[in-house]
Amino acid sequence: MGATLGLVEELVQNYELPDVGISISELGGQFQVVLESGRCDVEITLDFPSDGIRPLVVKDLQREIKTLLNVENVTISVRSTIFSHSPCGDKSPMANVKNIIAVASGKGGVGKSTTSVNLALALTQEGARVGILDADIYGPSIPMMLGIGDDIRPEQIDGKYFKPITRYGVQSLSMGNLVTENTPIVWRGPKASGALLQLCQQTVWDDLDYLIIDLPPGTGDIQLTLAQQIPVTGAVVVTTPQDIALLDAKKP
Repeated sequence: MGATLGLVEELVQNYELPDVGISISELGGQFQVVLESGRCDVEITLDFPSDGIRPLVVKDLQREIKTLLNVENVTISVRSTIFSHSPCGDKSPMANVKNIIAVASGKGGVGKSTTSVNLALALTQEGARVGILDADIYGPSIPMMLGIGDDIRPEQIDGKYFKPITRYGVQSLSMGNLVTENTPIVWRGPKASGALLQLCQQTVWDDLDYLIIDLPPGTGDIQLTLAQQIPVTGAVVVTTPQDIALLDAKKP
């Protein structure tokens, strides 16, 4: 039994996940194998959202284990447990948010907000709880991309905190939810940075696995405030293939 159990464990830990191309052991996935009375039960825990590949993993491993053991009763269970990753620096985690991903760009018009929305929707589709904070104070576009009308305002809690607006399973908050699309925002850097911190600190997110922060283009006050005071755990820099766009994106 011990030798057979070892074979199954080796098969599971070396199984390459579909669309990922990396084995369960290389990704740090946890698993448990139980063999008894002609049946095999396997429980796998991954640390990333995996709804899309789960049916393929179950089908593949059932087939391979049935062939290996020559048994018919094989049960595969795959679940995701998303952990909080260590933020950059020594900043304290944000309440009700496990991980923060900043989406930035060297210049405007390269698809940064589109990438933010698509990333949020993709993670939601994979089973994660996701929110978007539109930190582009001067040109907020997330409400339009999520189909949130100009007349929709976030619910206030105790007259101080904002409850995010949910569309397509994604929680969101933007300066565009607080002013009309025809209201120009003419603020100097410190005031814009203060507005970002207010949005971060006064939004009551509902247990997020990931918070996507859509930054304004460039490396100005808002980006520096984010780097200094918000516990970012990862970042995406968006660019287009033109030389000028790449030049701006590669700047430190």
